[in-house]
Amino acid sequence: MHKGSCLCGAVTFEIEGDLRAPDACHCSKCRKQSGHFFASTDVPKHQITIQGGESVTWYQSSEKVRRGFCAVCGSSLFWDPPHHDWIAVAMGAFDSPTETKLKMHIFVADKGDYTTSPTTCPRMSSREPLLNRKRPSISILGLRCLYSKSCCPSVGRGCSKRGTVSSVFSCA
Repeated sequence: MHKGSCLCGAVTFEIEGDLRAPDACHCSKCRKQSGHFFASTDVPKHQITIQGGESVTWYQSSEKVRRGFCAVCGSSLFWDPPHHDWIAVAMGAFDSPTETKLKMHIFVADKGDYTTSPTTCPRMSSREPLLNRKRPSISILGLRCLYSKSCCPSVGRGCSKRGTVSSVFSCA
């Protein structure tokens, strides 16, 4: 069981089961919502219980996604594509260690100019492949690889298409 809350405690949540490895989104909307990149883990909706839901304000940030934050303290909590059976929960909202490690960075081309490029995790040009993935696995085959030769995790693993991701991988 993993527990979390907003800064003031008006909204709390509990998640049953293990947490999936989080991703860090550098898109301009996530940066504006969170003040930096938005690190979150995707949770099946049937595994999360939200208390104080009346204090969650939902902002429809695009046709496909709404973002949930505490109406009292403003904490960014959720990223919800309503047409899916999962919701992304902000990693910073968890009360205790999550025992997870960041899986990948996405929208790195949109990152703020004040930060350096992430080099230890997979980098993707958008979140769309994540929205369209089948649970519980992720398929990112065929995406344009944003790695340089010096940090590509597929080097030595049979990468046959330079410039294209040919395997599914995660950070150590």
